[in-house]
Amino acid sequence: MKRLIMILLAGSLIATGANGVFAASDRCTVIEADGNRLILECRKETETVFNPGSGVKIKTDRKRGSMEGC
Repeated sequence: MKRLIMILLAGSLIATGANGVFAASDRCTVIEADGNRLILECRKETETVFNPGSGVKIKTDRKRGSMEGC
């Protein structure tokens, strides 16, 4: 009985804590760069996902090269 209660408690803690972990993502293209300011154009509507003043992590697309020595 104690084991069942602990499993249910751990499951509920994981389920409630996981809501804040998910991050929004979208494919965007840089339209203009001016000093430390970027203007991006994204494929999806961003009004509900990205709020003004919120932090954004940018990952660049990596070019895939051919394998050498095979």
